[in-house]
Amino acid sequence: MRTKPLNPHSMEVIMENFRHFEKDIIKQVGEHDNKVYLFESDSRRPSKYIELETLIKNRRQGLISERQMIRMWERSAVFQIEQVLTEGMMDDLRAGYESAKSGVLKIVDKMSTTVAAAWKKVNDVMISLSMQAYQLATRSVSAVQGVVHKLMDWNAKFKENHPILHKILSIIIFMVIIYAIMALFGAEAHAGVTLPGGGEMNDTQYEALRGLLSAWQDHTLAGGQGDWSQALDIGNAIKVLDNAYQTKNLELLTQLGEHTGIAFTKLQEVVSQAQAGDEAAFDLFKAWLDVGQNMVIH
Repeated sequence: MRTKPLNPHSMEVIMENFRHFEKDIIKQVGEHDNKVYLFESDSRRPSKYIELETLIKNRRQGLISERQMIRMWERSAVFQIEQVLTEGMMDDLRAGYESAKSGVLKIVDKMSTTVAAAWKKVNDVMISLSMQAYQLATRSVSAVQGVVHKLMDWNAKFKENHPILHKILSIIIFMVIIYAIMALFGAEAHAGVTLPGGGEMNDTQYEALRGLLSAWQDHTLAGGQGDWSQALDIGNAIKVLDNAYQTKNLELLTQLGEHTGIAFTKLQEVVSQAQAGDEAAFDLFKAWLDVGQNMVIH
């Protein structure tokens, strides 16, 4: 797959892409929750909410710092996750699977109303948070670090009880990192080496992004039962990043676009696994194809 660098107006391009695929998601699963819940002091319940675009606008206008923006989103996201990742909900997620003769878990042929509702609720929340993470990750290196580490933590909770969603999120996280790397440096300028889109990368940013990819590779292989194929893909992405920075030829970063295409192909393969089970479950997972497709850099 050939790639092209993002232009200096990449943030506008990203936001326009986001609005397009947001409409596609709404067609699949209905209106999603794009709220960021705000809290007063140590309160456990939110006092009000704002739209994510308002939060980003506040940061752009200098009303809040980058760190404050990420912390506000993190607290809101944790609140939403805690509403769905209860012990009872996790049991309902697990009840949507059964063991095949091979011993591998597969989706049941017909889910109960309770189980189907749990699957939909968790799916909708994770799509919403993934879309928000995708938007925030293109803001800065610190932003992509913050949102990716949160996605990693949440994804680990699905490994045993919702393995297909776990695989989907694993691919989405990788795509978010790659997309952010390619988007960021078409919009920002720092002391360092110039990128095709006009942005630059310094040592601190390079080390942070490399560390993020490396951490995700380690996470992918955790427990000795990881996804070696994805780990190799991440390793190749790290090599591209290393080569581009060490040779001071950051045009080579455009090669990362190929990895978004490879990841999307794998996402399609994972989603297709759901076809053998409950039809409603497959319909839920199809919405992730729209999320992934809009992070493919052609």
